[in-house]
Amino acid sequence: MALARELQTRAGELQTGAERRQLAELDGMLQRPADKVTVTQLTDQAFRPDSARRGIDQFLHILDTRGIPQFFHWFDRTTLWSLQWVGRLLAGIAFPLAKRKMRRESAQVILPAEDMPITKHLNRRREAGLRVNVNILGEALLGEDEAKHRLQRYLNALRLPDIEVISVKISTIYSQISPLAREHGDGTVRGRRGRLAASAVSNQDGDRRQF
Repeated sequence: MALARELQTRAGELQTGAERRQLAELDGMLQRPADKVTVTQLTDQAFRPDSARRGIDQFLHILDTRGIPQFFHWFDRTTLWSLQWVGRLLAGIAFPLAKRKMRRESAQVILPAEDMPITKHLNRRREAGLRVNVNILGEALLGEDEAKHRLQRYLNALRLPDIEVISVKISTIYSQISPLAREHGDGTVRGRRGRLAASAVSNQDGDRRQF
């Protein structure tokens, strides 16, 4: 407990003003479970389409059905409210701006998945004596094509020797989970998890791999 208290105190001393504001906003989100669900849906669904019109449609659908998160700063709430009125008319402008803001706000915890940025980040963490649990965002699946695409993303990630720990949710590698087809689902999931395990151990650093 004394060590934990010391670490927490030191972490607070090292925080910048921007980090304190961000943590206060994050705390506001955690105090409002409904807002947390809204933000999760926005990051998981609204920013995945390449089409600005499709993306803004999903973005506004979530805001229309769930409401604007109340933990946001008043200026951001006003901006989102305005976006609900003009977003579809100005999708080509509104969607990239909203996407850029969400990425900027989450830049400290959500990283680009491309090989070079994530490898640099993992190397810095390893030099600091830390291990990183990689969790690829985007849990909502629209079918087996997306599930197989997600499986391939995991396999590609496991080829990077710098990735030591990776989280894999069953719902992201198989889209047809149903208690009515349990045996079939179990067999499919086992097969796909087996491919992931084989890929993990085939790497020369496989002895320190966890997933």
